[in-house]
Order: sequence, then C-alpha cells, then structure tokens
Amino acid sequence: MPPATSFRMSQVRQSDTEPELIVKKVLRELDLRFQSHVGSLPGKPDMVIPDYRTAIRVHGCFWHGHACRRGRLPATNRSYWREKVKRNQLRDARTEAQLRKLGWRVLTIWECRAKALTTQMLLRRLNKLKQSRIALISSRLRLPEAR
Repeated sequence: MPPATSFRMSQVRQSDTEPELIVKKVLRELDLRFQSHVGSLPGKPDMVIPDYRTAIRVHGCFWHGHACRRGRLPATNRSYWREKVKRNQLRDARTEAQLRKLGWRVLTIWECRAKALTTQMLLRRLNKLKQSRIALISSRLRLPEAR
C-alpha cells in the first residue's frame, strides 16, 4: 500500500465518528441509557442499551460493503479491498449471530443513512424500538383475568 494511502487510512476514526455521534444524540433525546463500545459483548457494539437488550452497530459504508455510492471500492488494488470488505462482512455476520444467540437484538445503522436521516426520522426509528420494548414489558406484566 502506498505511504500516502496508508497515512489516510490511519486517520480514519474507529470510535465517536460523526454517524455514531448523531445516533448517541438521538439516544440521549429519547432518554435511553446506553453504553459505548462494550468489550464484553461479541464484536464490541458501538452502543448497547442494556434495558432493551439491544446492540446498535453504526457501520461505515466503505468498510462494511454497503450497496451505496459510499460503499464503492477504490480503483486501485481492488482485489485487496474486495477481500478486506468480505472479511469484515463475514465478521459482522458472525458477531451478529453471536449477539442474537445471547438474546440481544441487533440494530445496524449505515453511515449514509445516519447522515441522510434527520434527527426526527432517526428519533422515530429508535422510538419504535423503545415502544416495542414497552409493549413487551407491559404484556409480561398483565395479570390473569379474574374468574
């Protein structure tokens, strides 16, 4: 890899990226308590909402092979990048399966969608998650009918 490319790649942030900060802001607006980058869970999800057993992964389109314009491979060294993205996708699928097996819901938010969505739209998506959890809890708390 050319030194200039290597330098550019070293400057890419791994945590607290712009899309992650957008999602964190919305989670705070929803008054959801969350933890960031929980190392004890498979894949170290970007955010975890323990009360809802939900792991949120904010994926960069390029690194995780999203089918959008941001997910296109570079023109140079295509075989290297194709294999790199394929390994990332396999790891993503493996860690998602592990999280689900442990009883966690997994919500994946793509970089392009996080940036394109308004806060209100993202708020509605995450609010549905909150409402579904509230409905689940209330259905478990229903008392049997008196005879």
